[in-house]
Amino acid sequence: MQSLANNKDTIINLQYHFRDNLKDIFIWNKHAVSQISKGVMAKGWEYVFIFGEDSTIDFKENNFPENNYVPNRQTWYKSESIPEHHATFPMELPRYFIQNFARPNGIILDPFLGSGTTAIAAKMEGRNYIGIEISEKYCQIARERLKSVTPKLL
Repeated sequence: MQSLANNKDTIINLQYHFRDNLKDIFIWNKHAVSQISKGVMAKGWEYVFIFGEDSTIDFKENNFPENNYVPNRQTWYKSESIPEHHATFPMELPRYFIQNFARPNGIILDPFLGSGTTAIAAKMEGRNYIGIEISEKYCQIARERLKSVTPKLL
């Protein structure tokens, strides 16, 4: 979730409303894009809110590495461009969360499928996926992209 002029209240209210379930906030450092509005800073990061059954910061269910080092900030830049869908993110973003938090053979739900990046990451990591998308055009793009992915065997 990127902090913009018209959604700052929503972000603050979301954090407050779900404060009993907010486990952590992850920061995705990304390439800052030039602004078309004069006097506006280029946004080079976005929030990823991590919710759970409680507000403790420990994750009882996880796939953390042996050294338990899973930072809540990462830098990834988009290397793939989908001309028909400009609001995409790098594959590393969903893969990071799938690798660290999703059970092997678990199900990943993406309620805003878009071009299918999260579904592709799930398939790459050997997880099942469900994608929900209102646009048939984006569904077709996701289907085509998913055809070339070989699932990871767990």
